[in-house]
Amino acid sequence: MPTRRAFLGQSAAVLGLAVSGRQVSAASHAPASLTARGASVQLAPDGYPATSIWGYEGRAPGPAIRVRQGERVRRRLINALPEPTSVHWHGVRIDNAMDGVSGLTQEAVAPGQ
Repeated sequence: MPTRRAFLGQSAAVLGLAVSGRQVSAASHAPASLTARGASVQLAPDGYPATSIWGYEGRAPGPAIRVRQGERVRRRLINALPEPTSVHWHGVRIDNAMDGVSGLTQEAVAPGQ
């Protein structure tokens, strides 16, 4: 019968491999992209003309980003707009330096970047 010390040592080794494996696989994947671009969407009721917008993935509202609590969110912003842009997050606790206020907390993403 294994001792408590042996059991804890083996458990730590297994958990260490699982965590390091997860970090390797997460690091090997590029973050999903979020593209800011113009689009034409039907905002008003049928019969009214479509409205030109600037949105994410050509949608209004943009796509939902769902993650588990405490999970790190990584997205690569692609600016397909004719003006510089940034992402301002709502409903997310985030460091001020990443809050997306161009010229204040970070530089805007130039068109085509």
